[in-house]
Amino acid sequence: MTDHDPELPATGGLIGSGDDIDAFLFRPLDAPPESEPDPGVDGEPERDAAAGSGATEVADGAAAPAAVAASDGTAPGDASQRTIVARAWDRTAAFLVGRPIESWVAFVVVAACVVFTYVQVAHPFSNVPNLGWSGLGTVFDDNTPAGGDMGAHVWGPAYLRDHLLPSFRLTGWTPDWYAGMPAYQFYMVVPSLAIALLSYVLPYGVAFKLVAISGVVSLPIAVYAFGKLADLPFPAPPLMAVGATVFLFDRSFSIYGGNIPSTLAGEFAFSISLTFAVLYLGVLLRGLRTGRHRGWAALLLALTALCHLIPFIFVLVGTVLALALHIGVDRKRFVRIGLPLLGIAAVGAALSWNVSLDQSVPDAPILSTVRWSLERPWGLAVAALAMAGYLAVIPGWRRHLYWIPVLAVGGMLSAFWSVPFYLQHKYMNDMGWEKREDPYNMLFDRATMDGTQMVNHPKLWWVLAFAAAGLLLSIIWGHRGGLFWGLVAVTMGVAFVLVPEGRLWNARLLPFYYLSLYLLAAIGIAEIGRLLSVLFARDVARPIRTIPIVTASGGLLFGLILLALPLRVLPGGSVGTDNVFRWGPLSTSDSSYIPSWADWNFVGYENKPAYPEYHDVVQTMARLGAERGCGRAMWEHEPQHDRYGTPMALMLLPFWTDSCIGSMEGLYFESSSSTPYHFINQDELSTRPSNAQRDLPYGAGQNTEADFARGIEHLQMFGVRYYMAISDHTKAFAREHPDLELVASSGPWEIYEITGGNELAVGLDYEPAVVTGLSEVEPELDIGGKPKTGSPWQHVTMPWYVDEAAWDVPLAESGPDAWQRVSVGGSPELRATGGVEVSNISTELDSMSFDVDRTGVPVLVRTSYFPNWQASGADGPWRVSPNLMVVVPTAEHVELTFGRTGIDYLGMLLTVFGIVGLIVLFRLQPIDYRDPGLRRAPDPELAPVDVAAAASMGFGPVVGPFAAPQPEVPPQA
Repeated sequence: MTDHDPELPATGGLIGSGDDIDAFLFRPLDAPPESEPDPGVDGEPERDAAAGSGATEVADGAAAPAAVAASDGTAPGDASQRTIVARAWDRTAAFLVGRPIESWVAFVVVAACVVFTYVQVAHPFSNVPNLGWSGLGTVFDDNTPAGGDMGAHVWGPAYLRDHLLPSFRLTGWTPDWYAGMPAYQFYMVVPSLAIALLSYVLPYGVAFKLVAISGVVSLPIAVYAFGKLADLPFPAPPLMAVGATVFLFDRSFSIYGGNIPSTLAGEFAFSISLTFAVLYLGVLLRGLRTGRHRGWAALLLALTALCHLIPFIFVLVGTVLALALHIGVDRKRFVRIGLPLLGIAAVGAALSWNVSLDQSVPDAPILSTVRWSLERPWGLAVAALAMAGYLAVIPGWRRHLYWIPVLAVGGMLSAFWSVPFYLQHKYMNDMGWEKREDPYNMLFDRATMDGTQMVNHPKLWWVLAFAAAGLLLSIIWGHRGGLFWGLVAVTMGVAFVLVPEGRLWNARLLPFYYLSLYLLAAIGIAEIGRLLSVLFARDVARPIRTIPIVTASGGLLFGLILLALPLRVLPGGSVGTDNVFRWGPLSTSDSSYIPSWADWNFVGYENKPAYPEYHDVVQTMARLGAERGCGRAMWEHEPQHDRYGTPMALMLLPFWTDSCIGSMEGLYFESSSSTPYHFINQDELSTRPSNAQRDLPYGAGQNTEADFARGIEHLQMFGVRYYMAISDHTKAFAREHPDLELVASSGPWEIYEITGGNELAVGLDYEPAVVTGLSEVEPELDIGGKPKTGSPWQHVTMPWYVDEAAWDVPLAESGPDAWQRVSVGGSPELRATGGVEVSNISTELDSMSFDVDRTGVPVLVRTSYFPNWQASGADGPWRVSPNLMVVVPTAEHVELTFGRTGIDYLGMLLTVFGIVGLIVLFRLQPIDYRDPGLRRAPDPELAPVDVAAAASMGFGPVVGPFAAPQPEVPPQA
């Protein structure tokens, strides 16, 4: 489309008058999109002078009364005296009466999808194993949700509610996991904030579960809204809701995000973000056509980012694709002006990229390249200016007045979180997700799944066939909504193949690819129905109205039966002795794991058979904390912990003990740079470790007594107080270790206290050595010849961590000029400090204090490092191996607090600007995309007609039987 397209802003909005909402939701869905009123010169739609004045035009030209008598006999002037209930009833009746049948069909289809999803997840009014009668559903049962990552996510919103919000913070510090870590610095905060706020009025477990399922329950509604916003004709929008529901029950993956299995695995933030993402894209498509809703688009964009980053990346790509559908190309102008500008932009970007490659960080080459370019923006500035010039001259440039403010304001709204996230991202951990290298299998076949329970249902080939039909018919009939999802499918499929191995796991792009296929397939079925309604009509201008209605209804019925068969919930169905479910002529041996997984999660920890054992060990740890002192606990990993509700159940020790007992392992693996060292400890201290992070120097085979002894020394290095053993193998080692004292037992658990060498602050005997050349570190290669994952700091300090002979001299990232410098791999000198006595150690959630008997001597603080830590009475802190802190006291009393940095204040300031920008966007008039020369000038003032003059020119009055009475012509003076 170019600026000359006759496409004008639409009336109404997402939220506006009742008439606006009615027109959006309930206009006949088989009708073509409404014609848009002329926005006039000032961008406001022109209206009749009488519009909104309370008068209507009648046949004889007289003004009708502004109001009619109410049905109850109340005079128009007494309408304000009617009850609120009566007025509400009138509005409701007016809203419902006269709606086309297509509107009701759409409502029933979408509602059925939502109800079906909720019923299969929550199982209302049914008997649930370990729970019994579920009432409104398991999500309304007051318990603590369990299952996979979800069972560990329970910690976060409670900590936010109890500790961060009372301090007027959304991010901060927690001592609960990994010897301390930044809370919500690297994990999205809005879903947890919703749970925390809702828990003020509902039981915590209920609030958690309602928010956790909100994304999957609302996705069919969001997809239907997208179809309406994209002006897709009936029955496409309701059938897209069916397609979204089929996507939700897709069982071919369970951790990539978006579907119900991923949500039950703990990816509920992804599901919520995906719903916001689809709504944003729908609003964007409408806004690029009408110039409206910039405020809503910016707000939805910010919510997408604050709920999960991966759907945010998806909507950024979607924004580019949507823009491509709305900008035309003038060939002459493009060749003369646009092509040279694009060439200049490419050269500038290439210069910036090539120079910055030498400065890139191995663990994040793309992010570090962008960051380096922003710091030295010569080539980037050339590229940006050239691109800006290109955007200014191509046809349709006024649409940049839409998406640029939307992205700017949306980005600033999320800046309080996203700016610190980006600028501090080097302190994140990289778990080393391995790239999926089977594109044909994942994109077209799905013959091989990740696990034995994963199923290619529905068959991907059938989905691809209907999706191809949807894309083809969208191209033929020019439906931008269908074209958009076609571009998404192609882009995400190509990205899955081309995205290199790194922090962004390419498998995380598959949900968007699959969702686009399901939605395209739904559009294909809808368009086939519309095509049949035309082909079988006597008059092609009057399609058969019932065929699209039957298509929508039949599509819903087919979709629900397709899903309900493996769920085994079809009424009247039965399971035979051969474990085959039969329903009339249909049968299947397939049995979906979704219902049992949902029950496992939502009946909670409290209803697990092993809950008494779990309850006892938690209470034992709480008692030890009260009697012997709070502290960090390292528990032996064992896959059978899943009997408690999840293998991660003991991550909730700080949740149950109000942060008295910390857990060395936590859920947010990528939020702490201490994570890789914890997994080394777990490997040394567990008979069956998880070894969850790739490319670490784990021991071969089962841990030995020497491994166990080194593991206890590692716990002392991290200031751990308690060790919890469960296997006979490690119990035997623990009983013989001189630094372990058995202090309690609970069921199969033996709990030991580490008796020395684990103080949270201790003077160093030798001066640290500052490592130079960290940015030039080359990672080792794995057995496949690929560089090992991890940050430069990890590559330098991990060999130090597993080499006991190197522990005397900690390696420092930076430090005072007086400290020795050593190159990567070099051997530092032993420079004695003379020692210092540390006493009166006191810790709070985000602060710590201690006293020293002399100043100027380095003190090791056994808390994970992060740049927000600030010292009073000491210089520092500086980061030292493995990921701890060192300060040099300048006074006898030292205090450390977790505060805010300039980066945090920058993010908050940008968010304030974003709020102001959002208000401005809501108040701005819609954008008129037409050239100024094509806009209609206001009608001139019409002069009175001189009837006599007209008659003298041959334009006399009509005569004959159809003549109307004519006014007398006044005599001329």
